[in-house]
This record gives sequence, structure tokens and C-alpha cells, in this order.
Amino acid sequence: MTPPLRGIVLIGMRGAGKTTVGSMLAKALGWTFDDLDDHALSRSGLQSVRTVFAQRGEPAWRTLEAEAMHDLFAGLEARASERAVVAIGGGAPIDPRCSAELQRARMAGWRVAWIRTSLPRLMERLSADTGDRPRLSTAPLEQELASLHAARSPRYESLADLTVDGDALPADVCAVLASALS
Repeated sequence: MTPPLRGIVLIGMRGAGKTTVGSMLAKALGWTFDDLDDHALSRSGLQSVRTVFAQRGEPAWRTLEAEAMHDLFAGLEARASERAVVAIGGGAPIDPRCSAELQRARMAGWRVAWIRTSLPRLMERLSADTGDRPRLSTAPLEQELASLHAARSPRYESLADLTVDGDALPADVCAVLASALS
């Protein structure tokens, strides 16, 4: 028996539009919106993801993400009548702890949507500013993104209940997701 729909988790590369689409989708559906980065940062006591990476390193950030994801889903499950849209960082699904949390969430009624975005679109969105997310290598951005895209896409695909075209406008991605959820 399939559990009732609890919400949707948005996965994808940095620059895919998870936060933008997620907040739009939550508003359109009348659901709450949570960004895992915010929860992980709150646990860190620091002001930015870049600062966590610089002061504590990527492994510390991944631990913060995993702990925050566990607590976030536990809190949302405790409020059973509340549906939510959750956006998670691009690297979170690669961490086995977060991947296990996503699998548990799916069994509890959460759907996972991969906002699949092409490398040219990611470059277009991130070439001027990578936001709060730190670079993960000293390679040129295009090379870094190509490597991450190739490494992460199979994991995203294996976790996703549905895949949407992240090259589309955020409003269009939102509309596709809203339709899939109704």
C-alpha cells in the first residue's frame, strides 16, 4: 500500500533552480518550503556554506547536511497534516547518509524530483556568481561542473520518482511539478 503524499524533495545540481522552484511550488500549492542548506547552516553556527567549507571542510558540511536532513524529516513527519517542498543541496544525495534519509522519506510518502539541467544552462546561471556554494576544485568552472554533472547524474536518476527539465523557466518547472503532484 502506498502511503499518502507527504511532500516533494527537489534534487539536482547547484544552479538547477531548486530553491527558486521550490519556493514557487510551495506557494502555488499552499505548502511549506524548507531549504536544507538553511537547516544545516543553523546547526553550524556559521553564516555561510562557504565559511563552513573554509573553516571545517566539506566532510563537516556533509555531516551537517545529513543531521539536518534527519531532523527536518522527523519534524515534518511529526506534523503529519503539513505538506512541504524541500530543496536539498546538489551534493547531499551523493552522501550515503542523505541518500538513506531520502529512501526512508520515499517510503513515508515523499516524492523525489530531479531538476535535470544541462551543463550549458548551469554554466549560464553560475558563470557570473556561484552563490553561497563554494567551488569544489581549482579547475575552471565548466570543467568542475562537467565532472560533478557526470558523477552525480546517475545517483539523481536512481533516487528520482520524476524528472523535470531544469533548462525551462522556473515557472514552467513549477507548473510541471504541480501538475505531477495533483
